[in-house]
Amino acid sequence: MSPEMAWSSNSVLREKRLLNGGFYKTIRLTLLTSRFAGVLPISGLTNHSSKLTRYTWKSFYSLIYVPRLLLQVLLFSYLLVDLIRGGISIQKLFVCKYMGTFIIESIITLRLCIKWRTMITEVEAIERKLPPVNKPRKAVFVANLTMFAIQLCWAVCHWLYLMFLAKMTLICYLQPDDADSYIKSYLLVNYSWLYDQIRFSYFSGLILQVFQAQASFISNFITILVAITSMYLRNRFQTFNRIFFQRQHKSRHSKPSWMELQMYYARLTRLACVVNDYIHPFVFTTFWSDLFFISFQTYYTLNKLTLDNFYFNKCFESHRFDKESVAFCVYYFIFSVLKLSLVWFLAAELHETSRKPLNALYTVSSKAYTVEMQRLMTQIYRNKICLSGLNLFDITRGTILTIMATILTYELVLLQI
Repeated sequence: MSPEMAWSSNSVLREKRLLNGGFYKTIRLTLLTSRFAGVLPISGLTNHSSKLTRYTWKSFYSLIYVPRLLLQVLLFSYLLVDLIRGGISIQKLFVCKYMGTFIIESIITLRLCIKWRTMITEVEAIERKLPPVNKPRKAVFVANLTMFAIQLCWAVCHWLYLMFLAKMTLICYLQPDDADSYIKSYLLVNYSWLYDQIRFSYFSGLILQVFQAQASFISNFITILVAITSMYLRNRFQTFNRIFFQRQHKSRHSKPSWMELQMYYARLTRLACVVNDYIHPFVFTTFWSDLFFISFQTYYTLNKLTLDNFYFNKCFESHRFDKESVAFCVYYFIFSVLKLSLVWFLAAELHETSRKPLNALYTVSSKAYTVEMQRLMTQIYRNKICLSGLNLFDITRGTILTIMATILTYELVLLQI
């Protein structure tokens, strides 16, 4: 083998080693499942290298995604017209929030796809200058396992929701002489805001069912993306901490190279900022969407209102303790709380992990104290490493406690009004 070929082969192997456990490897399966669900128009995700992934307006996925987004806006306009004509109700407002969130999530997902090549190029350029992640296979496996676990819980939740709607349609709305048109009754009841304005067709009903599943899926995808991104960045800073403490332990016999650690931490900071610049709309969306439902449901539960005020008419009053109704309501609430708690915990852990070296730096003796070490200490102290929601708030433990206290305060105030 010639020296040129050997050098080229070594360069390829070195790049694979540096990118193993990287950002693309960590989120690839999450993106791939979302593409199969029709909510992410990025092509090339079946490849293990990000170089073959891209977004183009002429791709098959874009030709489906963009018209679907326009159709979502049209359906939302029908919903607003029905809200104005038929009067405001809690159920209609909740559907408006659901449809509006679907449109917003679709738009920010499209924004990510359009900027995908720029994002992944910037991220991998930084990753090539960083040491490889500690135990990369385990890190990717844990990320994929988390994704599949949340997706499985979501699938169960969506199935319970469909069983819930089917049971209520059968009991409350289906007439004896309409037994042969159960599907039609199901669609007319659950999408009355649309069929009061247009002619009924099974094709439009099928589209609405697909949109409903995709709306739920894309919300779940965004939550998973934020969680796995937090895990990836935390793994990067854990690798830095491992190297830092190893060098600190060796500093008893020789002075560590604080300048190298400064450069390492500066690159990690840049990596976190680049990722956050593209992910922060997803952080904001997943937080406000889940918090809205949790706060809303908690208020109605504490206020001792029956669930029919939230979902159906008085027919539901006599069936609110049916197994389908109880299973869906309880499971959905618990799933939403646990899902949001997981995102909170992982995002807050990123911030805590990035500041762990500070405690060790504060204990360095005065004899070992140098200007380079002071610079590293200042760098870690002043750089706030965390994910943010549209740069309006940062996800830290303090933020989480503040949000929980605010929710509890306003819930108690609303109960007293």
